Amino acid sequence: SKQRNAVEDTISHNIMTSSPQIYVAPTSDTDIYFEYPSECPICFDGLHDKPCSVLHNAEGTRVCLHVFHQECAELVLQQSLNAGAVCPICRAPFTKVVPLPSLLSDPRGWFEASDLDKDGKLTTDEARVVLESQFPLTLSQKGWDSVWKVFDKNSDGYVTYDELVDPGSGVIAYVRKHHGRDGSNLSSGEAPDIRSNRRAWFLHWDEDGNGTLTRDEIIRALVKTFKISSDHERVDTMRNTVDSVFGIFDPDGSGTINIDEFSATDGLGDTIVASLVF
Repeated sequence: SKQRNAVEDTISHNIMTSSPQIYVAPTSDTDIYFEYPSECPICFDGLHDKPCSVLHNAEGTRVCLHVFHQECAELVLQQSLNAGAVCPICRAPFTKVVPLPSLLSDPRGWFEASDLDKDGKLTTDEARVVLESQFPLTLSQKGWDSVWKVFDKNSDGYVTYDELVDPGSGVIAYVRKHHGRDGSNLSSGEAPDIRSNRRAWFLHWDEDGNGTLTRDEIIRALVKTFKISSDHERVDTMRNTVDSVFGIFDPDGSGTINIDEFSATDGLGDTIVASLVF
């Protein structure tokens, strides 16, 4: 149809003229959150690229939520011995740099390190800031809120250790389900090639793991797939095109596209792949 051809033409134009991808902060008027990894506030490299640490005081208590590369935090401590070291972000005094345990190999240690106030449960902020320091999460705030509801099995607003390690709905189960048993797929941050594995591509961009793609997830997937996040005009064109033709790929009118609709003949998967031949 003309609408489907318009999608192919738009995507083809974007891929032919796209510039190298840069990380762009989300604008205030859109729900699209471009992937930009949590960075070390000291060196500005991705936190997940190197071992990370948190800051403790002399009593062995974590002083703030902030996370840093271990080598960067230790440098701050070394350079501030006489004057007294403080967190570069919130200025909380600290005396010791403590490495963050691995979520996958030491979940108990990870939980205890994440539990800032030592109350035996994690708030959404306590969990997310440490999780993002070890893995380049690609979740929007909406996506995070959705998966947090899964983690928080009893809906009390917190995640306990038992909920963390729950084999069906826990944080570890989520990481392994969506990114491999060892988290290696998550660490790579690269989406599968839709031309060779459409299902894997679909699952990769299904941010909240609910088996469907929303408009926002689709737009974000296309922007990231074709590396056009640095060109706001092309992003707007992609967003407007997807909005205008979304209905033809969503025959049941649910407002989302499931894997069967995505994989159908002349569905969204076919349309994207067809665009890649140009």
